[in-house]
Amino acid sequence: MACARYYNAIVRLLIDVLLNYAQDRQCSRPRSGGFGKTKAYFLSTESQNSTGDLHGHMLVWIENMPTTTAQYYELLKHRDFQHRVQDYVSSIASSSFPVSLDRCSSCSSTDIAAMQFSREVFKKPKR
Repeated sequence: MACARYYNAIVRLLIDVLLNYAQDRQCSRPRSGGFGKTKAYFLSTESQNSTGDLHGHMLVWIENMPTTTAQYYELLKHRDFQHRVQDYVSSIASSSFPVSLDRCSSCSSTDIAAMQFSREVFKKPKR
């Protein structure tokens, strides 16, 4: 039960902050969220069969964006829309690392070294 409550709290926070959507009033707030102004969203929550871990699949409708994949692919044939999509993606995505690699943000040490990790550290532990 605690895992479900935690999952629900994180999802509500994601919707509230990232989408800037007022769940209590079921409407978008005046300012845009992380992807633009949210018109609506749909979330389906399920659990993994093997572990029971909760996860969700979400659809988000953004104002002034195509509402179907058919509309999207049709619009992609136009150069102007391609440029608008590029501008949109550039406005919401970043490829820079937001942490200084010259100085530790906690202790201000400048003695920072990169660590190499083997693929083993990313594998699921054996039970």
